[in-house]
Amino acid sequence: MKTFLLLGVALMTPSFNTIAQTVSDSLGVNAIDEFIDASIDIDEAESTSWETIYEDLDALHQQKINLNTATREDLAQLPFLSEQQIEDICEYIYRYAPLRSMAELAMIESIEMPTRKLLHQFVYIGEAPNTYHPKPKSQLTLTGSIPFYERQGDKNGYLGYPYRHSLRYTLNVGPHLKAGFVASQDAGEPFFANRNGWGYDYYSAYIQAKKLGSVKNLVVGRYRLRMGQGLIMGGDFAFGKLMTLAHLGRTDTNLRGHSSRMEADYLQGVGTTVALSRHFDMTGFISYRNIDATMDSIAMDDGSMQATIRTLLKTGYHRTPSEMERKHNASEFIAGGNLVFHQNRFSASLNALYGQFSKPLRPDTATLFRRYQAQGSHYRNASIGYRYRGRKLSLSGETAISPASGTSESNIALATLNMLSFTQNDLTLMVLQRFYSYRYIALHAQSFSEGTNIQNESGVYLGAKWNASRQLTLMAYADYTYFPWARYQVDFPSHAFDAHFSALYQRENLRISARYRFHIREKNNEDKNALDTHTEHRARLQLAINAAPWNFKTQIHAVQAYTPQSSFGILLSQNVAYQFQRATLNAGIAYFNTTDYDSRLYLQEPDMRFTFSAPMLYGHGIRYTFFADVKLSKNIFLRAKLATNSYFDRNHISSSLQQINHSSQTDLHLQLHMRF
Repeated sequence: MKTFLLLGVALMTPSFNTIAQTVSDSLGVNAIDEFIDASIDIDEAESTSWETIYEDLDALHQQKINLNTATREDLAQLPFLSEQQIEDICEYIYRYAPLRSMAELAMIESIEMPTRKLLHQFVYIGEAPNTYHPKPKSQLTLTGSIPFYERQGDKNGYLGYPYRHSLRYTLNVGPHLKAGFVASQDAGEPFFANRNGWGYDYYSAYIQAKKLGSVKNLVVGRYRLRMGQGLIMGGDFAFGKLMTLAHLGRTDTNLRGHSSRMEADYLQGVGTTVALSRHFDMTGFISYRNIDATMDSIAMDDGSMQATIRTLLKTGYHRTPSEMERKHNASEFIAGGNLVFHQNRFSASLNALYGQFSKPLRPDTATLFRRYQAQGSHYRNASIGYRYRGRKLSLSGETAISPASGTSESNIALATLNMLSFTQNDLTLMVLQRFYSYRYIALHAQSFSEGTNIQNESGVYLGAKWNASRQLTLMAYADYTYFPWARYQVDFPSHAFDAHFSALYQRENLRISARYRFHIREKNNEDKNALDTHTEHRARLQLAINAAPWNFKTQIHAVQAYTPQSSFGILLSQNVAYQFQRATLNAGIAYFNTTDYDSRLYLQEPDMRFTFSAPMLYGHGIRYTFFADVKLSKNIFLRAKLATNSYFDRNHISSSLQQINHSSQTDLHLQLHMRF
């Protein structure tokens, strides 16, 4: 009861927020939902990177860019813009600034209507630079989740109470100075107890400054960095295969503060980008942070025992004594940077990094698929990248090297990714080639791949996007991948094939989308002496009608999987929203019926700010959601969401410490959003 009251007090404590959030801002968040929904493949929702992407997009929405002061680096923060679109916007601003109306974006030929609509949520027309005097603005967001059930671990196993809560603070002083702070607590983690004597289980803070003379960008604290195509450092936006068509191989060096609640894939220290001259930029970074790991030990020649890292952990959970023992029991140092040359439509870059662990990394390489995983105390990478942006033809790519893992005659392993795109009027064609040696090691790489790591993969991706009319957009891709070495649950060289087709029709207040995905993968058979072919067919049809103040969205999802057993799943959902003067109310219901986990389905739905919600549904049941976004005053906003999963085919949910001895699961999410 004490912790319940503590959470309630935290959510209702009067404080302040940063950017004027009106009911129309809620519609902006809906636009982000639409973008994510259109950009994510049907079965990519389980990727944890989408949570970070959604948080970043929501933050960018609330800290909009003034087009009259925008630079190319500012616009490069928006991941849905292609290189050509960024260049065209900058050229238009250069010629016709100051802009007077957002309607002027229609004069830019490469910015089609859906992109213009989305841009409205991230940019605005403000005062020209010579009259612009920014005032500090702050934002404070308090979020909490209350479960109306008891897990097995809540009774015996977890160190903390069952409530999840977090706080986020951001300070903006115009476009040049920004600071952020995040504190987060997962359900089951101790609060002001055990090893969390400072309260929350996770903290993150940063200060970021831009456009300080020759210093283009400076971040102190926790931050994320992407260099080139991400083959050695890819801690920024990482979209799937569908979004790659819109991203079109952008290779910007992107340095930003880490404002996410995700407890992995960030750096801690200092990073900066400096303009050395008109054509040369240099980025340097240094990072030292504690990391979670499972530990082991090995016998030394002198008979002593040396502690080693067996597995690097990225879940961020510290709910049980064993999870708490793994918290921050090792450390990692990283330093590096890049040198970028750019002139007109061409650019080239040299990238490098060096990393060191406090204890040597020693995974279980006796397991076949782990044979060539990273080992040792040190690692290093280097790469060279290039980019040419033509009016119709664009080329980009990166080639990276690392010391080869395992033992062989060669000491160097290679990874390369290259893209070619062609745009003619409303048609864009793209081909992407990648080769990642199974002996290549890059612990912080994040780039285009079929697998989970930038390793053990080669393939070719073909994509096409056609704006058939002002209302109709068609997209398709086909991707073939070969894995030369063993993978998880695959003990032999294997293949994969992935194909997708989607159509989007938008006209005034009507939006219709249809998509289909065909995916073939190979996995071990039951005897593990050969490979079985696993095939999936996934389809979705969606109809959305905006008849203000009402909004309706109807969806049908279906999946047919052969693993090799047949598995079928279907999901029917209906969502209705109503817009009041000071509030938006939203109600949703979804019926799902799947054979098993192989035919699982995902349903994206509205949630708290900075939170991406796409619950996985399998089995037989109904999901209900009730959502409200209310403007309490000029500067205070309240969000609430009640969500229930009710199952017809079971009397308990999940297993082990997560088990709920009931056929339904209900959660209440609350958020207080304030400004000053």
